[in-house]
Parts: sequence; C-alpha cells; structure tokens
Amino acid sequence: MASRVRGILDVIKENVNGILVPYGDEEKLYQAMKIVLTNKEFAEQIGKEGKRTVQEKFNIEKISRQYLHLLKHLSNCEVSYQT
Repeated sequence: MASRVRGILDVIKENVNGILVPYGDEEKLYQAMKIVLTNKEFAEQIGKEGKRTVQEKFNIEKISRQYLHLLKHLSNCEVSYQT
C-alpha cells in the first residue's frame, strides 16, 4: 500500500504491483490492508509484480547508467560561482 503522492505514482500501478490510497485516508488504508490480508492470491500477485518492478526500475546497472548520464551532462555545463 502506498499513498497517492508524487514519485509513488511513477512506480506503483493500481492493483498490479500495489494498492494506492489517498494520503491521510486511514479508512482507505484499512480497507486496502484488509484486502491484502484476506486475499492470499492477490497479495502474492502484487508482491511478485512489485519485486519485478523494483528489479527492472532500480537495478544497479540501470541506476549506474543514469548517474553516469547525469555526470556527463553536468560536466558539459558551465558553472559560475557568485560570491
């Protein structure tokens, strides 16, 4: 379960790899937790998809390439310091 906030929406897909609930809505959070705790097949499905999502989006090779790209971009930028 995750709150519908920036960043999370880029990773969590409703009922695919998680359940999204409105930020601060305790009742919706309770309902989502109840669904996961009472539906073993659904819990296993979103767990597997969540793991697959993390492995695809956040593996060390991909993150390293993104940092390298950022560093190359930054090294080509002119930097001026004001004192």
